[in-house]
Amino acid sequence: MTTLTSMLWLLLLLASPLALYALHRWLLDLERRGYIYYWHRKPQGGSTYVPLQELVQPQIRHVIEVSEQVAESPDDEAGSGADARG
Repeated sequence: MTTLTSMLWLLLLLASPLALYALHRWLLDLERRGYIYYWHRKPQGGSTYVPLQELVQPQIRHVIEVSEQVAESPDDEAGSGADARG
């Protein structure tokens, strides 16, 4: 191995952790701005595929809204039914 080759390997070995740390800090900054979920914040639910699907199929938004309303309605009906009986 020549001296130049060994020096390049040494430089690569020392620069790799610095590059990874810089990437890590950049990803944390993007997370803080709300662009990605990376280290601290976790997604609250739903799919990341849905916004893309809404661009291609706008009618999917109405299906999602109706599904959410249907999911909320049994709680409302159960509460009003219990009050009417009792």
